[in-house]
Amino acid sequence: MLPKSKLDNVIKQLEELTNYKGSWERFEFLAGELKGSLKELEERSNKIESLLIVAIVGGTGVGKSTLINAIAGDKIAKTSEMRPCTNKPIIYHPPNWNPDLEFKEMCELYARSALDNIVLIDTPDTDTVIKEHRNFTKKMVEKCDLILLCGNEDKYLEEATWSIIREVNKERGFVLVETKISADKPSIMGDWLEKLKQNGIEPMAYFRVNALRALDRKLGIKSEGMDTDEYDFQKLEEFFARQLTDAKIRQIKTANVHGLIEKIIQKIDTFLDKTEPAVEELKEFMDRKRREWVAQNSLIIQRELKRETGTFYHLLKDEISLELHGIFLVIVQIRDSFKNMLAIISKVIRPWRLFKGTFTSEKEESTYFEKKIGEMVRGIVIPISSKCISEIEKAQYELAFALDKAKIKKDTVPSISENFMLNFKNNGEHFLTEKIDYYLVKKSKYLANYFLIELFYVPMYAVFGYFLWQIIPGYFLGYYQGKNFIFHSCIVLIMSILGSFWLYDKLVYFSARRLRKKITEEFIQYLPEIMNPFVEHEKLVKEVEEQIQKIKNLKQDVEEMK
Repeated sequence: MLPKSKLDNVIKQLEELTNYKGSWERFEFLAGELKGSLKELEERSNKIESLLIVAIVGGTGVGKSTLINAIAGDKIAKTSEMRPCTNKPIIYHPPNWNPDLEFKEMCELYARSALDNIVLIDTPDTDTVIKEHRNFTKKMVEKCDLILLCGNEDKYLEEATWSIIREVNKERGFVLVETKISADKPSIMGDWLEKLKQNGIEPMAYFRVNALRALDRKLGIKSEGMDTDEYDFQKLEEFFARQLTDAKIRQIKTANVHGLIEKIIQKIDTFLDKTEPAVEELKEFMDRKRREWVAQNSLIIQRELKRETGTFYHLLKDEISLELHGIFLVIVQIRDSFKNMLAIISKVIRPWRLFKGTFTSEKEESTYFEKKIGEMVRGIVIPISSKCISEIEKAQYELAFALDKAKIKKDTVPSISENFMLNFKNNGEHFLTEKIDYYLVKKSKYLANYFLIELFYVPMYAVFGYFLWQIIPGYFLGYYQGKNFIFHSCIVLIMSILGSFWLYDKLVYFSARRLRKKITEEFIQYLPEIMNPFVEHEKLVKEVEEQIQKIKNLKQDVEEMK
């Protein structure tokens, strides 16, 4: 028995898929096609516990009406050997069955069936030239649960019947009935079963009957001198009355639901086989282009940032100056004062610089740090822009072709060349600002560490200690070292301080170089994310991949139902 919870889950997933409204045009079209199948699946899942509807299907003159008359034991349907005679289909059903409005309007109902759980429908001929009759036959086949396929030696392989049967293969159960059997006619059943097998149809059962002899028997008509053998007719009646139990009917209906689900999945699989490679090709195209642009422009970034070693050095010195202490701090302050004095002299020599800031708005003012970051990014973006813009425009045409192939709407996203450089500049500035600021603070705290600076003060302490060692004993012993000693000692002390500061400054410089290399490496690693003109298109691909994953989840749930 099919678990109701799992079936409801599958229906829910199918509803979600069929309600898709997005950028994947091809899947949106498929979703529209699946709505009809989903509606039928919902109807059939709700009628698993209802009566079994059996459609008697076959070509003109195969004896469908005679068969239903024989089963009913009365001439409820018109019969004819030469022409189609079932204009208004006959429905032979139990009195407690409540037919749909469509059945009531288009069929003749006979509510006196001896079969408690089966509804028999005598459909129009499948090979009729009347379009309305053929359409109604197809509609009855869609509504039925079991097809009683009738045929004889003249009509059992006609394309008109096969075209209807193929559409519902695996969605309906089949029972074969070879009609008009007589002793002087060879059986078609073997060949018929073989042809069905070739078309992937396996009937539940098959019977060879002479319905006319059975009807005559039930009506009390004696046919003297004629063959009265009904062949398998009584087995057919027994099949209806005893073998098609409530449990068997539920099994047939459940198998039909499974068949319908499998057909839906097969349709989706066919769709994926055609479209998923195109989606993967689109994704691979964007990844490949992004890798190519990153590889081409990594050298530009390395070259431009290498030129900015001095900038990193000055930025690091400015950050360290806030953390310094002792004589190094005094030296830095003297150096800064000297720079400020030179700036004032420069403005005096070039008076127009005095008015440079007068007409500058607050929004245009920026700190030295922000200014340098902006200059670095512009130094990177401008060469890349001039190199990449033609390639991006060329890739635009290739991208449009790939989107068409994957049937993804391309008018919902902007051109990749419109905002590429602007986004690259903004993202690059943001990245460099955050990284440089982070590493400057981190490195400056390390270089301005108290114990590290005290280590550079050791030569100064040594010279000063030697000076005191020479001066203090002489003071108590009553001799004087002389002015030359004091002068030379001061010179050596100053040289030791300047030498230590020079060494410390070199440490800052090489630290700035390492800092620049590290940020360059991280910037290049981050490049695929910021040098990506396909951001909006990747969102579309992600949306498509989400739908594909939903389909795969549905397939997995269907597999678990088997």
